[in-house]
Amino acid sequence: ALSLPAAQERRPVVEWPDPVTGRYALIGATVHPVDGPSQENSVILIENGHITSVGQTPGIPADVPVINLAGLHVYPGLIDSGTTVGI
Repeated sequence: ALSLPAAQERRPVVEWPDPVTGRYALIGATVHPVDGPSQENSVILIENGHITSVGQTPGIPADVPVINLAGLHVYPGLIDSGTTVGI
């Protein structure tokens, strides 16, 4: 399970923020990067629509909303959900 510092665990999980201007963290997902092995229980920091940090232990600023993606997978790029080809 994802372990965050006590101050970060108290923050509520919020509704999905504005992806263009928002600043938020996605936690708990398995990230599948292009250039390395999969990382479970990762943290993805997003600012102004851009990924600024990905990893298992980046610090999350106290004022950043957290969205829990536990049990989900994050892949780079676009995936055609209508395709018959499996990942």
